[in-house]
Amino acid sequence: MTSSADFETIAQLLADSQKGYSEAAQIADDPQVKQMFADRAQRRASLMQELEQTLPGLGTRRQEDGTAAGAAHRVFINLRRLLQDDTRVALAEVERGEATFLEALQDALNDTSMSTPERSLVGRLIEEVSADHDRFADMKAMF
Repeated sequence: MTSSADFETIAQLLADSQKGYSEAAQIADDPQVKQMFADRAQRRASLMQELEQTLPGLGTRRQEDGTAAGAAHRVFINLRRLLQDDTRVALAEVERGEATFLEALQDALNDTSMSTPERSLVGRLIEEVSADHDRFADMKAMF
């Protein structure tokens, strides 16, 4: 069984992702992109609940504040958008945040002590975060 610290890190990164998508939804100019970000924020909240329900014995709990790096990233988004198009900034920063999240998930998957249900959960998170990262990276080229 993997340590609760690993899944608490994942919970913090999920919180970062949820907050990042919420922030991006607020700053994006394009209504479709804005809605996509809002939908992804809700999906991240659902994933957080799933993580908490799947792994209650590990002591994993919702990390409302996320990580310090995530908070700094959101401040950077606000500063950057003062100088550039809001939708493009939001897409670029979502892509960057998801790349960081994906890297942490892939590192977690390398934990050989992870049980099959834990590995399955991390694998599903990787698939979803990777798809979101790629979707928004492709969209960035349109703005």
